[in-house]
Amino acid sequence: MANGKEITNYKEAIEKALRAQYPGHHVTVFKRLSDDFALPTIVINIPVLVPREDFKGMKGKMNNTLQTNAFLIYSAADEENEMECLQLSANLANFINDNTWGLAITPAKVTLNEPMIVDGLEDYIIQRIDFEQNVMITDKK
Repeated sequence: MANGKEITNYKEAIEKALRAQYPGHHVTVFKRLSDDFALPTIVINIPVLVPREDFKGMKGKMNNTLQTNAFLIYSAADEENEMECLQLSANLANFINDNTWGLAITPAKVTLNEPMIVDGLEDYIIQRIDFEQNVMITDKK
């Protein structure tokens, strides 16, 4: 994964893996709260890059942790959706944990799986799953 586009490749690999694993769910990358989503949906945040403290200074390379979130979203209009969302969030967290998305990176580690209540979005059942992975970022030069 050393082409200078590691973060883009990472995001796209996650999207592809989730679409294959959950074909009955819309999978998208978060852009705006006002976006319309087909439900049920899995929304992925763009990864946040966190330089690692154990970076040893290899020329042209930097070891980083990429932290991101997946949000499983269902309509709150149907009571059965709440149980389905909870069950699928456990399955999704299990799928994410230890996944490498087919890339040469460390396995993902799930750090949080919990329901969310967001002002203005009470019509939705939302489960948040946080995870992180170590990725080596290379200089394109």
